[in-house]
Amino acid sequence: MNWKRRSNELLAFKGNKKGSNLPGAGRPTIIPEPQTLMEFMQARRHQERALTCTHMINFLKQHHQAWISTYMARQKPGCGYNNLLSLLQDFCRRHGYTHQLACKAKKVLTELESTRDAFSKEFHGKYGSYDDSSVYNVDETGIQFDMPPRYIWSKRGSGAKLSKGEKHSYRMTAVLAIRHDGTKLPILFVIKGQAGAVIESNEFQTYPPEHHYAMQNKAWMDGDVWEQYLWNVLAERIERPSLLVLDNFESHVSETSMATAELLGYTVCAPPPNATSHCQPLDVSIMAPFKRHLRDLWIAEDAVEGDINDDDWFSPSAKVKRITMIKRAAKAWDMITPEQVRGSFLKALPKPYCHGIPNCLSGDASGLHGVFRRHSSPINVFFLKLVAIDCSRRDEAIRTGSSNLDNE
Repeated sequence: MNWKRRSNELLAFKGNKKGSNLPGAGRPTIIPEPQTLMEFMQARRHQERALTCTHMINFLKQHHQAWISTYMARQKPGCGYNNLLSLLQDFCRRHGYTHQLACKAKKVLTELESTRDAFSKEFHGKYGSYDDSSVYNVDETGIQFDMPPRYIWSKRGSGAKLSKGEKHSYRMTAVLAIRHDGTKLPILFVIKGQAGAVIESNEFQTYPPEHHYAMQNKAWMDGDVWEQYLWNVLAERIERPSLLVLDNFESHVSETSMATAELLGYTVCAPPPNATSHCQPLDVSIMAPFKRHLRDLWIAEDAVEGDINDDDWFSPSAKVKRITMIKRAAKAWDMITPEQVRGSFLKALPKPYCHGIPNCLSGDASGLHGVFRRHSSPINVFFLKLVAIDCSRRDEAIRTGSSNLDNE
């Protein structure tokens, strides 16, 4: 780094050592009452409402119309709006706001959090008897050979059209599964093509044997592929009655799929609709790092060359794309740690609290031992024991109707 090379020079400097980026330093903004404007911006985003420069201008017009008039009068003719826009954009950037593509949410954040809390309470009340090694979560995600572009660089005035071949990258579906105890199951790759055709007969034996593969016309999950997954992947792991957390996708919760899962020994539990981002462990904490690892591995890969029969000299053949995508996804899946898996369940399905103390503290010994293992220092163990005893005494007092609860 540059400061390391100049370390001797910097240490020997005898002049004014006052930093130029101290808090509050720099030219103050000319916007009146900037803190009030910041509160307005934060309130809109907290409510998950759109925030644009138009909203900020309307706020200023409502509360500081005189300043708006004075500011516009000082600008050159025809430049007032653009200058005000630039001023507000700089204000946003200075306070940590970035220009992002808006996307619609079916539920607001506060509603999702309350839905998660209610579902978590119901989940632990109904399925709390299942051991960590018997609780699974399965979901699908699309993976691509390279990222199809939404924005491209193009010569000014020359348009931004793409040929048909470059609009969509080669795609397949990866079916991911995790278990509450930190275990990751093998991936099922759903590949575009006909079942039993050339790809399945000639290529499957060249793919990594620790994972599973299926063919589907559009590389999507459907009822047939889900049946294969139940029998080929989940059936091999079950040792006792288990719980399967699935979203409300039609193939997951159809009568046939539910019957097959029950036959194998799985009880299916579906999170509330439109709330998987907060209630499904894979969506909460696993999908994002998995996709991030995919991007990092893609950048680190050597250039992939197609075979000699490839029509497009600069595009790898579909066969090379398939094996490259499979190996890349397998590496990304290996990079997900057991701690991340366990943490995803704790975040998506937090245990309800009793008097501010987790239920595991006021429950049986197995719950306490699990907490002690995570907080193994003597001080923490001593503290947790005291808390557990106090919580148990309070619960007993509540059950017996004791009137001396506050005097203990």
